[in-house]
Amino acid sequence: MKKFLLILLVGIISLPLILTGCGTPKTALELEKQSAAGIWIETVEGSGNIEMSEDGSIRIFDSLQTNELKGIWDIPEIGAINITIDGSPVANLEYKFEDDTMAIWQAGKENQPLVYKKASQKDVNEMQKKAKDYADKIKETNEENNVQKNEVPETKEELSMKQEEAKKDKVIVIFETTAGNLELAVYPKVAPLTVKTFLDLVEGGFYNGIIFHRVIPQFMIQTGVEKADGSANNSVELFKDEINPEMLGLGTSIIQEKERKGYQYDYTLPSLPMIYGSLAMANSGPNTNSSQIFIVTKFDGCKWLDGLHTVFGECISGMDVALNIQNAQTDSMDKPIENITITKAYIKE
Repeated sequence: MKKFLLILLVGIISLPLILTGCGTPKTALELEKQSAAGIWIETVEGSGNIEMSEDGSIRIFDSLQTNELKGIWDIPEIGAINITIDGSPVANLEYKFEDDTMAIWQAGKENQPLVYKKASQKDVNEMQKKAKDYADKIKETNEENNVQKNEVPETKEELSMKQEEAKKDKVIVIFETTAGNLELAVYPKVAPLTVKTFLDLVEGGFYNGIIFHRVIPQFMIQTGVEKADGSANNSVELFKDEINPEMLGLGTSIIQEKERKGYQYDYTLPSLPMIYGSLAMANSGPNTNSSQIFIVTKFDGCKWLDGLHTVFGECISGMDVALNIQNAQTDSMDKPIENITITKAYIKE
């Protein structure tokens, strides 16, 4: 997977990837997209497997299914493919089908392709068995470690009680927007530094005049950097994550993998999961929090983001407004065509 991401993500750009058609018949293009849909298995270990669904979603995952990235895909013309991972478009990708294989490469680098084999049902069954066996092994190891340490792990109910207790201490912030009001509860005991930074920004008038610059239906709405006139306010210094992965139910292997990527966890915090209505920090990797925030609008939450983003509050009133914002007409970078602006942000007395 690392090799796949290294080759793929090196082409990420700030502008949308735009490829124009060349007169390809629609029926031929539809057949091409149909050929692309399915599960593709890495032929070089570490490239990552790819699942491309007919609805346009894409998932890149390792064979043990302990790590994955999600996004969207499209074939605008035969021979070219658009892939967007976690909201970031990957530039200038081309592909070719040959028998039951698919090769993907960056434009001009056809001699350096990543080659994948179309998965059969047998391949899928073997992959699922391998992932299950690995998960069972990790679970068994963790249970043995707990017995050896004479420790009794906390139950989900006990963890939930800690989270609810922490939420009793809260501050209410109002975002008055051109689409309606959002009432946000932030929890100092859940993420003290994050909440302090956010409240300081609110009191200082930072969010007044800031727009929602990225909205994706059934995912989230994001704000915190771009002004209505198109300029960006990047004056906030980066600060650390505040995440306790154990409170989120992440397994040992997943935690260790994320720590290898640079995440530094605080096991004393009563962290909250990424559920519907959650208020969280946007980032570009470990310890890169600033002023950008997002509200989850996916009804069943975004569990794949647990451990990657600091959740520090939730929208307690105005989720109907958030849903209207997420459904705004957008450009190719998920930015609303008509600005949706935070006209005033303040702490509710």
